[in-house]
Amino acid sequence: MPKKKGKGGGEKKEEKKEDAFVPRIYPGERDNWMIVEFKLINWKFMNFRQKLREDTRIFTIKNMLRERHGEMEDLKICFKSFTESNEVHDDMLSLLDLGFKGEQIKITIDEVNRQVLRDESDLPVVTLLYDYKPATATVDPILLFTPN
Repeated sequence: MPKKKGKGGGEKKEEKKEDAFVPRIYPGERDNWMIVEFKLINWKFMNFRQKLREDTRIFTIKNMLRERHGEMEDLKICFKSFTESNEVHDDMLSLLDLGFKGEQIKITIDEVNRQVLRDESDLPVVTLLYDYKPATATVDPILLFTPN
């Protein structure tokens, strides 16, 4: 028959594990991030900001906009200013391919509260301007209705 262990030994080990907690951050390649400021032309109430990696492709951004607004037709995406020369036509380009470089998020450790703190205040901000037509604009009679 195996020997019985005392109750006092298990409690001491648990206390030691709690005192020995130290968050670890492993060095190595981390992703570069940026803040993309989405601005809908002619309607500022739909503006929003999103943190994206620098290798995010345009088709991913278009899918995000479709999830947010619904079905779209004639979606136009431009950076910096909304002109025809700035319009992005290739969906496979990434933000890095378009010349926007991200930065790593600064991470510090709060030893008092034992938390990992992330500082995103220094991330570069990129302005993305977009415009579209709703897919059901000409078909849906409810959208053509104007209340009195």
